[in-house]
Amino acid sequence: HWGAEPGVYFWSGRPTEYRFVYNYPLFHGPRRDEFLGDLLAQLSCDPPEVVVVNVAMIGRGDPVSLFLESHYVADFQPIPMDFFEIWSLREKASEC
Repeated sequence: HWGAEPGVYFWSGRPTEYRFVYNYPLFHGPRRDEFLGDLLAQLSCDPPEVVVVNVAMIGRGDPVSLFLESHYVADFQPIPMDFFEIWSLREKASEC
């Protein structure tokens, strides 16, 4: 997911495969650049096929939003949950 965590990991009882599930440390703070670099490297090497996007968090011009916008396409918006969209990977190609 990208944006405010919708509780998917809590409710499913399953761990995430990614280091970052809470995105606020990626916006500011003393380790911001380190965390961003780590996340972008992980996304480039092993991109998820589907991303749940909080629409309020996309298009901010931050590096993760730019990565998502260039590699994914929004293809489903659950109703009445219009604040989340489901984005699919355009094509699987590792950048490692």
